Amino acid sequence: MKEKLVSALGGFGLVVWYLITSIVTFASLLVLDFPFIVVLIMIAVVLLHPFVGDIVQFILWVWSFVIALNEPIDVFMVIYFIAAAIYVLTTLIPFVLTLFRQKKI
Repeated sequence: MKEKLVSALGGFGLVVWYLITSIVTFASLLVLDFPFIVVLIMIAVVLLHPFVGDIVQFILWVWSFVIALNEPIDVFMVIYFIAAAIYVLTTLIPFVLTLFRQKKI
């Protein structure tokens, strides 16, 4: 997706890509309403340890989704649900497909 944005929009596409990834990465933390220091620690874990960060991010997305379902719908919740859809489409579906892919002998 990054390559498509950069090839279509050039440098602006790169800015759009980083904006989208930032929103998708940290939207779950905003819904959970953690203290600032906890958010910094979670951001550090996600960015510095990719494997552990993916697991932590999955747990945070599930937890925040359950909480978001009980919240009133406002502009922030709409942005959150769009970010959740992007997360599912770009992370979870490819992961599940690789788990069930048949290995050729």
